Amino acid sequence: MKKQLLIAASLLLTTVAEALAQNGEHTQGTPPADVAAVDLGLPSGRKWANMNVGADKPEDKGFYFAWGDATGYDFNTVAYNPPFTWDDYKFGCPKKFKKYCLQRSDGQKDEKTILELEDDGARVYWGSPWRMPTLHEFRELLDNTDYEFTEQNGVPGVKFTSKKNGNTIFLPATVGRGGNQYYNVDYFKRPPQCGYWTSNMNTNKKGGSDTAWTFYGHGAPMSILYRYCFLAIRPVL
Repeated sequence: MKKQLLIAASLLLTTVAEALAQNGEHTQGTPPADVAAVDLGLPSGRKWANMNVGADKPEDKGFYFAWGDATGYDFNTVAYNPPFTWDDYKFGCPKKFKKYCLQRSDGQKDEKTILELEDDGARVYWGSPWRMPTLHEFRELLDNTDYEFTEQNGVPGVKFTSKKNGNTIFLPATVGRGGNQYYNVDYFKRPPQCGYWTSNMNTNKKGGSDTAWTFYGHGAPMSILYRYCFLAIRPVL
């Protein structure tokens, strides 16, 4: 009975995902009309998008993604469907990973630690040259901007202001989900938490390859989370 329920839930999510992929401006491979690449004067020359994947404006949370699964879900799908676990993860579970696996004891070893573009939600939804930021690029953003927890049009989040040219981007506070737990379910608390994926898997022994790096924006700005959890994506180019 439990297996039948899981299959039914999986089919429901697939149907919802297919509908989302064909919904309005959010067709795969095409960014919304109001997307802009913001020059923050970073040493690398990297530019950051002004909104999230699946969003229509900078204050929107947009879609939620498991790490390496380029299918985006809206918040209601993530929040109100059955618990998401390793059973739902695209590339398997610990000891049985089918991709992004560092050692044979964890599954099919391929030593891949950075998402390939076919598994990158930013590239799949917005097309080239957009992609997810790396851990290094998030750290570069933190090192070269002043960031503060604030509100934009009544939405809490984090505002980054370039130390070089004064340009800004705003990352809205987001709600992540993994299993039965909601990460930052009360996203109006101060300071708000902001869960955003990087394209880097965690290669440290602590936490293991079960996890990937995130920008969390509360306490330690960079942290790790299980790959099957759902977070937002802010693209770069």
